[in-house]
Amino acid sequence: MRNLSLIILLFLSFSLYSQDGFQAIYQKKINPNLDYNSLNKKQLGYIKLISKNIGKFGYSLEIDLKSRTSRFLSNYEMSTDGQARIDRQVLNILNSKYPIYTNIKKDSIYELSNHPLLESEILTRFPINSYNWKLVDSTKTINGYKCKLAKGSFSQENVFTENSNKIDFFAWYSPELPSQYGPALFTGLPGLILIAGYDMFIFEIKELKQKKIDFEFPKNESITEDELILKMKSIMNSKN
Repeated sequence: MRNLSLIILLFLSFSLYSQDGFQAIYQKKINPNLDYNSLNKKQLGYIKLISKNIGKFGYSLEIDLKSRTSRFLSNYEMSTDGQARIDRQVLNILNSKYPIYTNIKKDSIYELSNHPLLESEILTRFPINSYNWKLVDSTKTINGYKCKLAKGSFSQENVFTENSNKIDFFAWYSPELPSQYGPALFTGLPGLILIAGYDMFIFEIKELKQKKIDFEFPKNESITEDELILKMKSIMNSKN
């Protein structure tokens, strides 16, 4: 029976690789291991707001194996039950930076930035391993796939305070599936990332299916994150 299961798993993996592409559906959720006792009153209120509305968001990772590109985006429907204001708040917190594109050949991730300070959308470029992953000797099975653990971190400058915030992340990835793809900026590992996040939120895969993928990669000229920060600072200084 064990050998039969292995044969089926290998067949499914080969089948995925033999297709032009596939789609991974994710759900964003509160980290089930979140230590609520470590949160202050403001953070608890924030989590309470999010937990009531986070289920309205579905996330899709579309992978084109031929061009070695992917697109990660959110499927969201605004509620009609009188919570439009709250929906917009949650939209800004959880959904404002999508879609996100990956180009394996260029070793880069691209994010369409649409900040109020900017006159038009800016395509920001990040290295594909933005989180400086370190592989960890730990394994578990997720949705039938054997996965391995990786840990990383990311520091980002706040344009308004000029402080740098560091966040520690983790990811469970499957070497049985195509490498370097994952939800949002969670990319750059030797296998598809099935679960990833940090202490408060995680992305968790819900479904994986074969699908012909056809999307247009942005033609905008891209800039680095440092160039984006300088651009936004310049705009802020010109308004003072």
